[in-house]
Amino acid sequence: MDSRSRLSGRKYNFACLACRQRKVKCDGRKPTCKNCARSNSSCYYKNDSTAALHMAGELHTKEARIRELEDRVRELTATETGAHDSRPASSSSQPQPQPDMPALTAPTQTTTTGPVALSVLPLPVPPEAHTEPADQERYEGDNIIITNTDGKQYFGATSRFRGLSDHKEVHDGQTQKKESEVRATELYHRRWLSSNARFQASWERTAYENIPRYTDVDPTICINLLEVYWAWQAPLHNCVYRRCFFRDMALGGPYFSTFLLNVILAHACRHLPENDLRFASFERGEFFLREALHLLVREMRQSKPRIPTIQGLLILGGRQCAVGNSSEGWLYTGMAIRMLTDLGLHIKRSYADLTKSMEPDDLEVRKRLLLSCYAWDKSISLCLGRSPSLTDMPFSPSTLFDLSDDDDLWQPPHLLETGKIYPATKCHSTLTFINFCKLAKIINETYNVIYNGPVGNVEMSVISDLENKLMAFRQELPAALQIEDPTSLQSCVPPHILCLNILCHTVLILLYRPFFVWLWHPNLQNNPLALRAQVVCTEQAMRVNELFRAYGRLFNFEFQSYLISYCVYTAATIDVRLAQHNNKRLAHMAIDRLAVTLHMLETEVKQTPGMRRSIEIIHSHIGQRWSLKEQMQQPQASSSTNGQEQLPICLLEKGGPVGERGGGEGGGRSQPFSKSQFDESALDHAMSPGSSFVSSGTSLHGSAADKTVPESLSSLNISYGQQQGPILDPNLDLESMWVDWQMDDVGGGFVPEMAYDTPYSQPFS
Repeated sequence: MDSRSRLSGRKYNFACLACRQRKVKCDGRKPTCKNCARSNSSCYYKNDSTAALHMAGELHTKEARIRELEDRVRELTATETGAHDSRPASSSSQPQPQPDMPALTAPTQTTTTGPVALSVLPLPVPPEAHTEPADQERYEGDNIIITNTDGKQYFGATSRFRGLSDHKEVHDGQTQKKESEVRATELYHRRWLSSNARFQASWERTAYENIPRYTDVDPTICINLLEVYWAWQAPLHNCVYRRCFFRDMALGGPYFSTFLLNVILAHACRHLPENDLRFASFERGEFFLREALHLLVREMRQSKPRIPTIQGLLILGGRQCAVGNSSEGWLYTGMAIRMLTDLGLHIKRSYADLTKSMEPDDLEVRKRLLLSCYAWDKSISLCLGRSPSLTDMPFSPSTLFDLSDDDDLWQPPHLLETGKIYPATKCHSTLTFINFCKLAKIINETYNVIYNGPVGNVEMSVISDLENKLMAFRQELPAALQIEDPTSLQSCVPPHILCLNILCHTVLILLYRPFFVWLWHPNLQNNPLALRAQVVCTEQAMRVNELFRAYGRLFNFEFQSYLISYCVYTAATIDVRLAQHNNKRLAHMAIDRLAVTLHMLETEVKQTPGMRRSIEIIHSHIGQRWSLKEQMQQPQASSSTNGQEQLPICLLEKGGPVGERGGGEGGGRSQPFSKSQFDESALDHAMSPGSSFVSSGTSLHGSAADKTVPESLSSLNISYGQQQGPILDPNLDLESMWVDWQMDDVGGGFVPEMAYDTPYSQPFS
């Protein structure tokens, strides 16, 4: 009886955790059972409280997540092994926590299903940290790469670190990779990057969960800002490799830093709605900018630059230019270029050696960074009218292997409040970036030829070659990036694709704009280059305006990039002149485009204060000739339809752009006319008096009516003969005509105080 009563009074599951684990009988004494007291071990009993149950549920969720990630890592590893048998040893190295980020630990958990070890994923760190011994010297041509415990640094042939060594360059054909081996390595890189892209959604979720580790700002707001950045600002210049950014944000790897994160958030804040109280405390990004500058001081104290620091400086340079701090933007860009040079990333190396010695993601990050730096260097050089700093492109844009983001759908973030639905559209981010880099190379040539010396020294054959390159570039654009007829677009393409097309037209304007002003010089107005410049600049200004009207139909002229604003302003410098043309129809069309341009610039000036100076310049030049009505109605972005450009909604108060010199009946308003009428009548002898050049019937962009203007330099019967020397008489005094195009800050920039040296009161010849 006593024994039965004792058994019935004892509760089930009463044993302590230690006895249960050892599977021994427990007497259930508290606070310490007999067995634990004998073994001098801690005695714990199961806690059935609500808090403990909640923690157990969280633990179960995390364990399931761990198993999911491990399964994917095993799948990726198997794919890599099959694609490339000789994986470099550095692939097993683990990402090292960065000095400004908390360490992310990876504990091992034990469950009923067996041990689950959260091993750090086999993601490679930059080879400079592990693949070479300390204080090793490696020669590449006349350059020396010194690798120590802090990483690599580059020094040239004249540096104090290069001694009188017996080093000789050995060119052994046997050491070069065979073509088949190179193709196999490239295939491995492509497969590796493609496989890694499948985990992007998982990495982003994990990275977003880690946001509280890096900032005290509400994670939801940070996620919104990151979406804005990746949709509006990142695709064109593409300096941050999204795959590695989120992966290392989740793991604390080398391609993420809190400095870079704060710079991205500060840049994205430019596109926040002004009336949203959630974002008022961020002061258009100044909140994040202050934190970024504080972190930049720490980054500058590092023994060598880090890639996220270079990326952040490039973004910071663009942001400061956009908000009107051009000097800051220029200096930050220069710092990024200096850091890139210090790491030796600009050195041309054997591509076969690079693909062999570096992991696919490490190499992809560096290629994108260098190409982005090259492209942004050309962008800021155009916008500020200063010579480019990077002249060579060590990597071909076609060597970018990760094209997986081209199939991602581009959608404006929900912060965009236009009330319109954007159809499913592929992003084509990397494809756009590749072609943007190709265009940047042509921009570099154009700037060096046209804006780095007196225009009179330019050879006509060089200008013709540059025009042919630009036309070939447009024709060779992939179909997904081409915009043939902006007026027929039902919805606007993603802004980075539109910017690529606008920039192509703008570079054509810049190629001929110095010769456009020759039409005001009595000795040059019939020069073949001047006549050709008028055709090209007028037509390209129309194209830029058409593309931007398409942008306005969906986005209400908001959320423009700094580069798009510059392109529209450049077209306006042509329209300001054409608005004074004696041909009334041509002048009315130019005024219409100016009305749209001014409305666009004034709409976006809150997001991009750096364009305010451009508005003032346009207004100042217009004011010398006429004034628009103060209460100008908003020009409709869709006013250009079916290939027609409508007249401006408000015209001149009195007088008109046609002036007092002939050319029609006063300043009255005429009917709208199309481009076909423009082709037939606008570019007539009023534009090129005395010209004997007749076109072949083919315009810059396809067939058109015959025009009495030269169609290409190659077709001109130039009176100078077939000489390849300077195009002008060296004794001709034209310094006042082109000096303004060669000075810093005016050559192609947003601040051309001397956009045209010729007084605007002078009528068009």
